[in-house]
Amino acid sequence: MSNSISQDVRALWLRLRADGGWWTLDMLMHHWKRSCSPHEVQHLMDALEAGGFVESRDHATNLSYGVTLDCKALPGLAPPPSQPEGTQ
Repeated sequence: MSNSISQDVRALWLRLRADGGWWTLDMLMHHWKRSCSPHEVQHLMDALEAGGFVESRDHATNLSYGVTLDCKALPGLAPPPSQPEGTQ
């Protein structure tokens, strides 16, 4: 995946890392590229998860994504900052 990481993907990953928490596909669509279909965003998030750059959790009926301390940093970017225990 590292060869195909666009500036948009980097911006999305950085937003997830900076804002923290867990993001559903609907939330990601609203804050990222509105020209992308839900299927395209799902494919991107699947690829990021497969690469270890994000984690997913099943919250009731929605799958959510986040960047945790266990996630890898995208190539060329610093790893997620450590957080005080209990704030994740």
